[in-house]
Amino acid sequence: MIRVRIESNFVIHGLEGESLVVEETSSVRQLLETISRLSEERYVFFAPGQDTLDPDDWEIDVNGRPYNGNRTESELPLRDGDAVSIRLMMYAGG
Repeated sequence: MIRVRIESNFVIHGLEGESLVVEETSSVRQLLETISRLSEERYVFFAPGQDTLDPDDWEIDVNGRPYNGNRTESELPLRDGDAVSIRLMMYAGG
């Protein structure tokens, strides 16, 4: 098991302080799926049938680098101590 630090601009239920413990082989995509399962709102980071992150709703950085959510990036394994920043995009109007 590894511990991943999580920063977000919304409440993630089930989050232990500012980190989440996941399997050693977990990828960013699997982390996002875990967060979705933990949340009452069931956040959808990837549109059904799509391999890319929905950029209209989400902005994610891994260790300070932008994460685009393409297939190559989404399958890369996380490491103990990685920092993942997840921001729900807020737009005025709407």
